[in-house]
Amino acid sequence: RVSFKMEQLHDFALSNLSSIDTPTSLAGHFSRLQLGQLSELAESMGLVHSAQKGQAFGKEFLVRLLVDRYERRTPQHEVIGQLSLYPDEQTPWDPAVVPLTDFRGDSTLALPKLNLQFLTLNDYLMRNFNLFRLEATYEIKEDIEDAVQRLQPRRHRVTGKTSFKGWARMALVITEFRLFKVGKPFLGELRPSEVRAVCTINLAGCRPEVSAEWTALRRHDVVFLISISSPVEEGSKPDADIPFPQRLGLLRVRGAEVMQVEDDEGHVYTGESENDQQLRGTVRKLELHLDTAQYHLDAQAMAEGNREDVYQTFNIVMRRKPKENNFKAILDSIRALMTTPLVVPEWLHDVLLGYGDPAAASYWQLPKEQQIT
Repeated sequence: RVSFKMEQLHDFALSNLSSIDTPTSLAGHFSRLQLGQLSELAESMGLVHSAQKGQAFGKEFLVRLLVDRYERRTPQHEVIGQLSLYPDEQTPWDPAVVPLTDFRGDSTLALPKLNLQFLTLNDYLMRNFNLFRLEATYEIKEDIEDAVQRLQPRRHRVTGKTSFKGWARMALVITEFRLFKVGKPFLGELRPSEVRAVCTINLAGCRPEVSAEWTALRRHDVVFLISISSPVEEGSKPDADIPFPQRLGLLRVRGAEVMQVEDDEGHVYTGESENDQQLRGTVRKLELHLDTAQYHLDAQAMAEGNREDVYQTFNIVMRRKPKENNFKAILDSIRALMTTPLVVPEWLHDVLLGYGDPAAASYWQLPKEQQIT
């Protein structure tokens, strides 16, 4: 109602809500007002005590204050739904998020704690989600460091290209990588519905048992695509005092889920179907399902010119032991519980959150109509 009284805000007042709820749109409208008008608007909205004090803050501060007050808040379930479940190249090596290898517990980490009591069921699930995600990230970080160090990436003195002088059981060099499908977003979402790619590797030179392990990759197994551009020249050794990503030139890390494995003759193996065929030769084509949330962020960064085409730089694919590689399914299940309506029986709700008498959840304490005999 206040905006109708200001000539500069007439188009703002007549716009639909979805077109003016972003910080960019709000800042564009409010920036057209003079300092005096902004201070009066802030006073009428109860954001400053008086127009005189508002003018003392300045125009830039008042615009930011109004934008912060009226921009659309993203619901927590939407934020969780947009998170990538795979670690990238930054989080595992950020000491503020993931503790260093030599952490001895002599200081407090900024991590959510699992207490004896929780505010809500969503609070309980959120703490478990964050803690398990960080635990999985720490383990993946160690596996990546071990595999990349064993591969011994080195930069050619003349061409400047990265070659690999070593060998790793859990990682192989990619011979070809290409995206072949990017699905349209679902209604109300920004990220694609699916992103699929084919990663080609060659098992020539691998021992029979190692070849069998790569051939036995099943549907829903998780692998990691890594970009390495080594700063270490051939014949030189990396400096151990430099952080790992800069020491060996780790540029990008992206997670992906295996859908099927195919050989050069078209035989397909999924590990779940009765129609699976025995794979032949040494060439393996891994059909992968990439993380759509991370792809959306990468596409935005590339469109803004802040990042190169990440998906044309991968040169290593890494796998993990199956028993240690179930983190994605667990995180996906917790996230699904947080983003969908969840009904907990009344007799279990308080006990689960740490309130009331634990014995109240025993079957003999329930009302007779709820007991099952």
